[in-house]
Amino acid sequence: METYTRRHHIPLHPGIIAWTEFQIKKTAWTIKHNWHEAWLNQVFRRTLMITLAVLPLILMVTNQFFNYIQDYKGGVVLNDWVLKELPSKNVSLPISFFMTSVTFLVVIRCISHPKMFIMTLISFSLLLIARIISISATRLMAPAGLVELKDPICNLMYGSRCITRDLFFSGHTATLCILYLCSFKKTDRYYILFALMCVPILLLIQHVHYTVDVVCAPFFAFGCFWIARKIVGLQKLDKKARLQKA
Repeated sequence: METYTRRHHIPLHPGIIAWTEFQIKKTAWTIKHNWHEAWLNQVFRRTLMITLAVLPLILMVTNQFFNYIQDYKGGVVLNDWVLKELPSKNVSLPISFFMTSVTFLVVIRCISHPKMFIMTLISFSLLLIARIISISATRLMAPAGLVELKDPICNLMYGSRCITRDLFFSGHTATLCILYLCSFKKTDRYYILFALMCVPILLLIQHVHYTVDVVCAPFFAFGCFWIARKIVGLQKLDKKARLQKA
Protein backbone atom coordinates (compact mmCIF):
# COMPACT_ATOMS: atom_id res chain seq x y z
CA MET A 1 0.00 0.00 0.00
CA GLU A 2 1.50 3.33 -1.06
CA THR A 3 1.76 6.14 1.38
CA TYR A 4 1.41 9.69 0.17
CA THR A 5 2.74 12.67 2.05
CA ARG A 6 0.75 15.81 1.59
CA ARG A 7 2.45 19.12 1.85
CA HIS A 8 0.21 21.80 3.17
CA HIS A 9 1.02 25.24 1.83
CA ILE A 10 -0.27 28.08 3.93
CA PRO A 11 -1.40 30.82 1.53
CA LEU A 12 -0.26 34.33 2.27
CA HIS A 13 -2.87 36.84 3.28
CA PRO A 14 -3.85 39.11 0.36
CA GLY A 15 -3.13 42.12 2.56
CA ILE A 16 0.47 40.98 3.12
CA ILE A 17 0.98 40.43 -0.62
CA ALA A 18 -0.47 43.85 -1.43
CA TRP A 19 1.66 45.55 1.23
CA THR A 20 4.82 43.83 -0.07
CA GLU A 21 4.09 44.86 -3.65
CA PHE A 22 3.44 48.42 -2.50
CA GLN A 23 6.75 48.58 -0.60
CA ILE A 24 8.70 47.21 -3.57
CA LYS A 25 7.12 49.73 -5.94
CA LYS A 26 7.67 52.54 -3.43
CA THR A 27 11.33 51.64 -2.97
CA ALA A 28 11.89 51.35 -6.74
CA TRP A 29 10.24 54.74 -7.28
CA THR A 30 12.34 56.34 -4.53
CA ILE A 31 15.58 54.98 -6.00
CA LYS A 32 14.66 56.14 -9.51
CA HIS A 33 13.51 59.57 -8.33
CA ASN A 34 16.50 60.25 -6.09
CA TRP A 35 19.06 59.25 -8.71
CA HIS A 36 17.23 61.17 -11.42
CA GLU A 37 17.25 64.33 -9.31
CA ALA A 38 20.90 63.86 -8.40
CA TRP A 39 21.95 63.18 -12.00
CA LEU A 40 20.43 66.48 -13.09
CA ASN A 41 23.10 68.20 -11.00
CA GLN A 42 26.14 68.77 -13.18
CA VAL A 43 28.51 68.95 -10.21
CA PHE A 44 27.17 65.66 -8.87
CA ARG A 45 27.68 63.93 -12.22
CA ARG A 46 31.20 65.25 -12.59
CA THR A 47 32.15 64.47 -8.98
CA LEU A 48 30.70 60.95 -9.18
CA MET A 49 32.48 60.10 -12.43
CA ILE A 50 35.80 61.43 -11.15
CA THR A 51 35.42 59.51 -7.88
CA LEU A 52 34.53 56.24 -9.64
CA ALA A 53 37.54 56.69 -11.94
CA VAL A 54 40.02 57.58 -9.18
CA LEU A 55 38.95 55.11 -6.47
CA PRO A 56 40.15 51.96 -8.33
CA LEU A 57 43.54 53.64 -8.82
CA ILE A 58 43.73 54.48 -5.11
CA LEU A 59 42.83 50.88 -4.24
CA MET A 60 45.55 49.57 -6.56
CA VAL A 61 48.16 51.94 -5.12
CA THR A 62 47.05 51.03 -1.58
CA ASN A 63 47.51 47.34 -2.29
CA GLN A 64 50.99 47.91 -3.69
CA PHE A 65 51.90 50.19 -0.78
CA PHE A 66 50.80 47.69 1.87
CA ASN A 67 52.93 44.99 0.28
CA TYR A 68 55.86 47.41 0.19
CA ILE A 69 55.50 48.46 3.83
CA GLN A 70 55.13 44.82 4.89
CA ASP A 71 58.55 44.03 3.36
CA TYR A 72 60.17 47.21 4.63
CA LYS A 73 63.17 46.51 6.85
CA GLY A 74 63.30 48.25 10.18
CA GLY A 75 60.71 50.18 12.11
CA VAL A 76 59.58 51.19 15.59
CA VAL A 77 58.04 48.94 18.23
CA LEU A 78 55.89 50.90 20.67
CA ASN A 79 55.82 50.21 24.38
CA ASP A 80 52.06 49.83 24.74
CA TRP A 81 51.09 49.13 28.35
CA VAL A 82 47.44 48.50 27.37
CA LEU A 83 48.41 45.61 25.10
CA LYS A 84 50.67 44.24 27.82
CA GLU A 85 47.66 43.99 30.13
CA LEU A 86 45.41 42.38 27.53
CA PRO A 87 45.66 38.66 26.73
CA SER A 88 46.18 38.02 23.02
CA LYS A 89 43.19 36.14 21.56
CA ASN A 90 41.77 35.44 18.13
CA VAL A 91 38.53 37.39 17.80
CA SER A 92 38.47 37.56 14.00
CA LEU A 93 34.89 36.27 13.84
CA PRO A 94 33.15 39.11 15.73
CA ILE A 95 35.36 41.70 14.00
CA SER A 96 34.43 40.27 10.60
CA PHE A 97 30.75 40.14 11.57
CA PHE A 98 30.64 43.79 12.58
CA MET A 99 32.57 45.01 9.55
CA THR A 100 30.59 42.91 7.07
CA SER A 101 27.18 43.71 8.54
CA VAL A 102 27.84 47.46 8.75
CA THR A 103 29.23 47.53 5.20
CA PHE A 104 26.22 45.61 3.88
CA LEU A 105 23.83 47.96 5.72
CA VAL A 106 25.49 51.07 4.30
CA VAL A 107 25.56 49.64 0.77
CA ILE A 108 21.80 48.99 0.98
CA ARG A 109 21.18 52.59 2.11
CA CYS A 110 23.46 54.02 -0.58
CA ILE A 111 21.42 52.38 -3.33
CA SER A 112 18.54 54.78 -2.73
CA HIS A 113 20.52 57.80 -1.48
CA PRO A 114 22.97 59.25 -4.04
CA LYS A 115 24.37 61.89 -1.68
CA MET A 116 25.18 59.26 0.95
CA PHE A 117 26.75 57.11 -1.76
CA ILE A 118 29.08 59.80 -3.06
CA MET A 119 29.89 61.04 0.45
CA THR A 120 30.92 57.54 1.46
CA LEU A 121 33.04 57.00 -1.66
CA ILE A 122 34.87 60.33 -1.37
CA SER A 123 35.43 59.94 2.38
CA PHE A 124 36.76 56.41 1.92
CA SER A 125 39.06 57.52 -0.92
CA LEU A 126 40.49 60.29 1.23
CA LEU A 127 40.84 57.83 4.11
CA LEU A 128 43.00 55.50 2.00
CA ILE A 129 45.23 58.39 0.97
CA ALA A 130 45.54 59.51 4.59
CA ARG A 131 46.53 55.99 5.67
CA ILE A 132 49.25 55.77 3.03
CA ILE A 133 50.70 59.07 4.26
CA SER A 134 50.45 58.25 7.99
CA ILE A 135 51.82 54.71 7.66
CA SER A 136 54.70 56.00 5.53
CA ALA A 137 55.53 58.56 8.20
CA THR A 138 55.39 56.17 11.18
CA ARG A 139 56.54 52.78 9.78
CA LEU A 140 55.63 50.91 12.95
CA MET A 141 56.49 47.28 13.54
CA ALA A 142 53.71 44.85 14.39
CA PRO A 143 52.79 44.64 18.09
CA ALA A 144 54.02 41.70 20.14
CA GLY A 145 51.50 38.88 20.39
CA LEU A 146 49.70 39.83 17.19
CA VAL A 147 47.22 37.20 15.97
CA GLU A 148 46.52 37.15 12.24
CA LEU A 149 43.21 38.84 11.47
CA LYS A 150 41.04 37.03 8.96
CA ASP A 151 38.56 39.58 7.66
CA PRO A 152 36.84 39.20 4.26
CA ILE A 153 36.63 42.98 3.86
CA CYS A 154 40.41 43.30 4.31
CA ASN A 155 41.04 40.37 2.01
CA LEU A 156 39.41 42.30 -0.84
CA MET A 157 42.14 44.92 -0.50
CA TYR A 158 45.11 42.90 0.72
CA GLY A 159 44.59 39.71 -1.25
CA SER A 160 45.73 36.41 0.24
CA ARG A 161 48.73 37.93 2.01
CA CYS A 162 48.53 38.81 5.69
CA ILE A 163 49.47 42.48 6.20
CA THR A 164 50.47 43.28 9.78
CA ARG A 165 52.20 46.66 9.45
CA ASP A 166 49.27 48.80 8.28
CA LEU A 167 49.16 50.22 11.77
CA PHE A 168 48.86 53.95 12.31
CA PHE A 169 46.01 54.58 12.09
CA SER A 170 43.45 51.77 12.36
CA GLY A 171 41.60 51.26 9.09
CA HIS A 172 38.81 49.26 10.73
CA THR A 173 38.08 51.94 13.31
CA ALA A 174 38.34 54.80 10.82
CA THR A 175 36.09 53.04 8.30
CA LEU A 176 33.37 52.51 10.89
CA CYS A 177 33.64 56.20 11.83
CA ILE A 178 33.22 57.18 8.18
CA LEU A 179 30.18 54.94 7.77
CA TYR A 180 28.68 56.32 10.97
CA LEU A 181 29.18 59.93 9.86
CA CYS A 182 27.78 59.26 6.38
CA SER A 183 24.67 57.46 7.68
CA PHE A 184 21.51 59.41 8.32
CA LYS A 185 19.00 56.89 9.68
CA LYS A 186 18.88 56.88 13.47
CA THR A 187 18.63 53.10 13.91
CA ASP A 188 21.54 52.56 11.52
CA ARG A 189 23.68 55.03 13.42
CA TYR A 190 22.89 53.28 16.73
CA TYR A 191 24.07 49.95 15.36
CA ILE A 192 27.18 51.40 13.71
CA LEU A 193 28.00 53.24 16.94
CA PHE A 194 27.71 49.96 18.85
CA ALA A 195 30.06 48.32 16.34
CA LEU A 196 32.38 51.30 16.66
CA MET A 197 32.59 50.76 20.41
CA CYS A 198 33.25 47.02 20.09
CA VAL A 199 35.66 46.71 17.15
CA PRO A 200 38.53 48.85 18.54
CA ILE A 201 38.48 46.81 21.76
CA LEU A 202 38.48 43.57 19.77
CA LEU A 203 41.39 44.83 17.66
CA LEU A 204 43.39 45.46 20.82
CA ILE A 205 42.48 42.04 22.23
CA GLN A 206 43.82 40.47 19.04
CA HIS A 207 46.88 42.77 19.24
CA VAL A 208 46.32 43.82 15.63
CA HIS A 209 46.87 47.50 16.49
CA TYR A 210 48.50 49.65 19.10
CA THR A 211 46.25 51.70 21.36
CA VAL A 212 47.30 54.92 19.66
CA ASP A 213 46.17 53.49 16.31
CA VAL A 214 42.55 53.09 17.39
CA VAL A 215 42.46 56.26 19.51
CA CYS A 216 43.64 58.52 16.67
CA ALA A 217 41.60 56.86 13.91
CA PRO A 218 38.34 58.82 14.56
CA PHE A 219 40.17 62.15 14.17
CA PHE A 220 41.50 61.17 10.73
CA ALA A 221 38.06 59.83 9.77
CA PHE A 222 36.33 63.05 10.73
CA GLY A 223 38.90 65.07 8.78
CA CYS A 224 38.27 63.00 5.64
CA PHE A 225 34.50 63.28 6.15
CA TRP A 226 34.76 67.06 6.60
CA ILE A 227 36.66 67.46 3.31
CA ALA A 228 34.19 65.16 1.52
CA ARG A 229 31.28 67.21 2.85
CA LYS A 230 32.89 70.38 1.50
CA ILE A 231 33.26 68.74 -1.92
CA VAL A 232 29.67 67.49 -1.99
CA GLY A 233 28.48 70.86 -0.69
CA LEU A 234 29.49 72.40 -4.01
CA GLN A 235 26.44 70.71 -5.52
CA LYS A 236 24.13 73.00 -3.53
CA LEU A 237 25.94 76.06 -4.85
CA ASP A 238 25.65 74.72 -8.39
CA LYS A 239 21.91 74.06 -7.95
CA LYS A 240 21.31 77.56 -6.56
CA ALA A 241 23.20 79.08 -9.49
CA ARG A 242 21.06 77.19 -12.00
CA LEU A 243 17.86 78.27 -10.24
CA GLN A 244 18.97 81.90 -10.31
CA LYS A 245 19.74 81.73 -14.01
CA ALA A 246 16.34 80.19 -14.65
